[in-house]
Amino acid sequence: PNGCAILRPEPGEPLCFKKDRPGRLRRWHRTEARLHAPACRGGDLVISARAHSGAAAGTVYSSLTITNDSRRPCTVAGVPRVAAVNRQGKSIGRAEAVPLLRPGSKGGRLRVKLRGGGSATFTVAHYDGIGSGRCKLAVSYGLRVTVPGTGPTEVVRLPLSYCPSPRGGLRLRVGRIE
Repeated sequence: PNGCAILRPEPGEPLCFKKDRPGRLRRWHRTEARLHAPACRGGDLVISARAHSGAAAGTVYSSLTITNDSRRPCTVAGVPRVAAVNRQGKSIGRAEAVPLLRPGSKGGRLRVKLRGGGSATFTVAHYDGIGSGRCKLAVSYGLRVTVPGTGPTEVVRLPLSYCPSPRGGLRLRVGRIE
């Protein structure tokens, strides 16, 4: 950079050290600085579910929406932790993280900026197992969702019907926030 004496500094000339070089922020802080918004807090986010968006070969896709309920902009990123729960709140099955789960997903942004009232989505998929034969249908109550870096969990009412089996279960998967 201009104004730095790297080889032979004279008295009073500034030296250049790694910490003084521009652009040496951690990845998280670089992204926050570029988007001009801090990470979202759990109390500012509302998670809602839409009806199942599609099914293919026994796999049912559901879209969940994260909405920024505050007036200030903030950022969300990553793959949420998701678990299916019964009416008592006991976990039935945990979701496997599959970042590019959404059909047609090409990667895109790793961090999403939510303006006040803005929203982002992520996809949850489960295997219903109904096509594999006769079974006694089971239904979960909803999903326990934790957005990375935001703190508390939230239970979203989304009944998932499936055939319980020793090997199959829900086969729950969750994609990245986009």
